[in-house]
Amino acid sequence: MGSIFKNAPGKLSAETKVSSDKYPFDPSLLPAITDILPRFDSVEQQSAYIDYLIRKIVRNPRDLKSHLQRIFLHHSLGDNESYFGALIDLFIALGPNGLALKKSVLRPTYRLLDRKQRNFIRDHLRTGLTATQIIPGRESRLSKGLSSTNRIVIDPSGNDADSRYNPLSTARQKLSQGDVETARIVLEKALENDPGDLEIGYELLELYRQNNLKKAFMTMSTRLVGKTLASQEKWTETEHYFANLPS
Repeated sequence: MGSIFKNAPGKLSAETKVSSDKYPFDPSLLPAITDILPRFDSVEQQSAYIDYLIRKIVRNPRDLKSHLQRIFLHHSLGDNESYFGALIDLFIALGPNGLALKKSVLRPTYRLLDRKQRNFIRDHLRTGLTATQIIPGRESRLSKGLSSTNRIVIDPSGNDADSRYNPLSTARQKLSQGDVETARIVLEKALENDPGDLEIGYELLELYRQNNLKKAFMTMSTRLVGKTLASQEKWTETEHYFANLPS
């Protein structure tokens, strides 16, 4: 498979071929556009778009266009750790496949990596990564394994324990597996424990809307009556959203 990039980073060829590389995904998932990144009027727009891409990738790890946009956007911002995490997620999504695509992404961008990151990427270029492998860094959103920079502590009972359990990460992992129900339950329990958690609230509300879970939204709204929510205005917006949906 030939390089899908032209000379300049951020440009894609519409003549991408995939059969020779035993590509595991439908070729239609590959971007056929010329400009991979949209234009932004502000840093805030860039940040919001990155969050949007991450949510898309977590829900559908095979969304290659979103992977590429995320990688190039972090690279354009010079954000080393986030760029490396985005590469890791692409390598998890592709596994041992898509070698030419990996090389094409790295060719115009790899100089942002430090020596250890380059060595790690080179070592896994052909084999790819799995979601359960231990990886360096903290910015991967598809990894289910421990980061090599995570702190592992010993609990008072003498048992090893991971002190970094995060319900948001757990929910996103479940969404990446297509398990919307478990993700919903995890987020709802977390929000009941801490109604002031803005990120959990936003993630749960988006899950309701993306999956048309009006009944679950109404039930949860009732359970939260009397509690102070950091995202109360978003709950009101979502209530109006469901109220205006056609029957």
